[in-house]
Amino acid sequence: MVISKNEIDSPLVEHPDYFCALSSAAYKQFGHLVTDGTILYDPALVDVDKTRTIRQLAVAAKDTAVEKFGRPIYANTIMLGALTAAVGFLEKEIMLETVLEIIPKFKDENRKAFEIGYGLLTNRGD
Repeated sequence: MVISKNEIDSPLVEHPDYFCALSSAAYKQFGHLVTDGTILYDPALVDVDKTRTIRQLAVAAKDTAVEKFGRPIYANTIMLGALTAAVGFLEKEIMLETVLEIIPKFKDENRKAFEIGYGLLTNRGD
């Protein structure tokens, strides 16, 4: 997903400021593109390269989704909530409204998952 304050002229990303990794395959394939930014990753699913000097934040999306909802599918929405908190310039309510618009089913669960993800970062002070 490409998010920008400015007009997006291409969906291709060359140097992302933020990257969410929900699998080791994604981390290995795209993580190197983050040269001066932040990677949010799920420690249950991703082994990070600890030698990297960029900011890497663990977000326990899958385990939290299973704990709170009994299903790992909500890990995506939890990670979007965490991303919104990490970025800082995204308006929380607009992101949440967009998620609920794009995912029309299970609105209550997705709302709660987003809020949980947002809280995972805002409550720990990274």
